[in-house]
Amino acid sequence: MTRRILDAHLHVWDLATTPQPWILEASLDSLDRDFTVRDAVDVTTGAGVDRFVLVQTEHSVRETLTMLVESSTEQVHGVVGWVDLAGDTSADLDALGAAPGAEALVGVRHLAHTESDEQWLLRADVASGLEAVA
Repeated sequence: MTRRILDAHLHVWDLATTPQPWILEASLDSLDRDFTVRDAVDVTTGAGVDRFVLVQTEHSVRETLTMLVESSTEQVHGVVGWVDLAGDTSADLDALGAAPGAEALVGVRHLAHTESDEQWLLRADVASGLEAVA
């Protein structure tokens, strides 16, 4: 039996286009740099990981489109991106579905804990967005 390892949650970013404001503490200095898909391939291969799933780091369709393009690398098993659940979710999904690499989109997520509205997940517009995703 061949053992295969999948990292199901891996982030990449270009700080010029996708800043990571959570990297504030000096203890996180090693993360305060760009992490590319090439970096991910090098590190995961060296650790015995066969494939990985890229996961969004910001609420941005632009970032998701970039990850879809980068998903052509053999080691990228899928992309968990972002769509605006409170906006025109169907239009966002259509744009992602027409994009190069669209077949790699395996899910979407929204960092609900960053929303100032504690009732955000209960709002009617968000429920409509979740329904569109489903």
